[in-house]
Amino acid sequence: LQGVSVPYNSLTGTIPAEYANLRNLIQLEVHGNLLTGSIPVEFFEVGSMALQNFNVGDNLLSGKLDTRIGLMTDLKGLHIFQN
Repeated sequence: LQGVSVPYNSLTGTIPAEYANLRNLIQLEVHGNLLTGSIPVEFFEVGSMALQNFNVGDNLLSGKLDTRIGLMTDLKGLHIFQN
C-alpha cells in the first residue's frame, strides 16, 4: 500500500498509530475530516515511514508537532493547516 486518500469523509477519532507500520506508504491524505488528538509519535521514529505527502489539514487535531518531524527526510509536502 503506497497511498491512503480519504479527504472530506466525516471521519472521526484519531489518526491510527498503526499507519506508521506501513513502511511503503508515501501519501497519507486525511484532510477535511473530524479527526482529533495529535499526530502519533510513531510517525516520527527514524525509518518508520517513507511518507512524501502528509496532509492532515482541516481537522480538529491538537497538541504540539513532534520535533522529530525533521527526521522524515522523504517528506516533500506537509499540510497541517486549520487544526
